[in-house]
Amino acid sequence: MERSLFSLCLRAVCLFVAVAAASGCASFSAMQTAHTVAEGEVRYAVSLQGVGGGGAPLSSFEPGVEGSVRYGIAEDWDVGLKLHLLGAQAGAKVQLMRGDFDLALALEGGYGWVWSAGIDAPRSHVLVVRLPLLMEQHLHEIVGLTFGPELSGVWAVAGAERGDVYGDTALYGGGRLGVVLRLLSNLWLMPEVMGQVSLVGGDSFGSNIIWQGGMTFFFGAL
Repeated sequence: MERSLFSLCLRAVCLFVAVAAASGCASFSAMQTAHTVAEGEVRYAVSLQGVGGGGAPLSSFEPGVEGSVRYGIAEDWDVGLKLHLLGAQAGAKVQLMRGDFDLALALEGGYGWVWSAGIDAPRSHVLVVRLPLLMEQHLHEIVGLTFGPELSGVWAVAGAERGDVYGDTALYGGGRLGVVLRLLSNLWLMPEVMGQVSLVGGDSFGSNIIWQGGMTFFFGAL
């Protein structure tokens, strides 16, 4: 039963990857839980995401597929690399609390190339530094509620192809909410949504928003 369900989920992931292979967008997803990877172990993930917003650096919805790998470098520490079609992020995470309630702090930075910049330009280069505080309340041995605040520093540059480069730097704040479903011994699922608003920079306080939602499939060392 586990094998057939695992095979079905894997086929679904491959199908969505094929459909969304031509998409491109920046990434603000977590694609991780508050539970660090055990020392010396590797965790893999594939995520089906949609990201959008209002104002710079995003002004429209963009679907996408992301992949990540995380490695446990020490007890309560792991590092990771996340890739999507037109960008990448790297970072580290430390576990602060473990038990019925998990707490971890992460730091990530990366680059993305956005089709629609929201600042009167068709394309935008986006640099992102993210500081999420990851929390999970274990409701059951197979179900957990994930949530937490996040700060993101975003620097978007657009218009280079037209010779009139426009730069926009802003600090965003917000949070995320998701559910971890540990359905199989070798497969976790995590639907999550994220929303942030501009705090400093941009047009004005709260004028720009970023949101992202999707489903993440975790494999390997769980």
